[in-house]
Amino acid sequence: MKIFLSLLVLSFSLQCWAQTQAIQPTKLPTASPSNKKLEVMPFADHADNGCPSNSYCSIFAGSERKKWIAFMNTLSGTPQTRVAKLEEFRKKTGLPFTAWVTPEKQKEKEVISWDSRCLHHQKEGNTYYHAEVMAPSIYALKEKRLVVDQTYTIIKGNIVRTYTIPREEYPLYVDGDDLVFLREEEGTYYALKITPSGLAEVIEQANLGSDDYPAEVACPESLVNFSKDREKGRNLYLGNPFCKQVKNIRTKESQIFLFNKTCN
Repeated sequence: MKIFLSLLVLSFSLQCWAQTQAIQPTKLPTASPSNKKLEVMPFADHADNGCPSNSYCSIFAGSERKKWIAFMNTLSGTPQTRVAKLEEFRKKTGLPFTAWVTPEKQKEKEVISWDSRCLHHQKEGNTYYHAEVMAPSIYALKEKRLVVDQTYTIIKGNIVRTYTIPREEYPLYVDGDDLVFLREEEGTYYALKITPSGLAEVIEQANLGSDDYPAEVACPESLVNFSKDREKGRNLYLGNPFCKQVKNIRTKESQIFLFNKTCN
């Protein structure tokens, strides 16, 4: 009889517990509060939004880069037509220009950035990220106070001229006072002219002879010393610089340009 009563009490207790659980209110997922800023400048998911892999990238920057990739994939016509279309796109939307960016500038909506591979760029107080910005010229990056790459060359009278250039890009030839770079995107090549003031223009590439292409040469000591003085305090480069001899198609002479390295 005692066993029967014990089982009866246990059964009744279980029924009460089940009823208690059944009437517990269910918590519904709480909707995230609306935040218009997140629609403009989040670090976006990289699924088909134009942002490169492993980058820090806003929706705005990804959208602008996506327009550029789509444009290059549909670019067609004669060489002259392609140059005209590219130049129009540069004026209206910009071209991808590379530089470095500090943590303070990294989250600006136009900037796409990556962690630098250089260990000395990852130290507290000396942090740099690789960056790409759609802009009409490299001068526009200086205006935005991004950290730009520079090259130095000696012109007449031992005067050193400084050029602002895309990060780790090197000129194919010199056209008077201007540098010309050969660039590639989505399998399409184009020539980009950059003036000493940092302005840019898409042009038709000049025909070069077999002896007209750049070649590495020893750096003049005066150019090395000038670069050291100019770069003092930026803590951007590391190791010894290197130099290239680049043909000027106007003067038919070669000029020596110095480039600095960011990693050994």
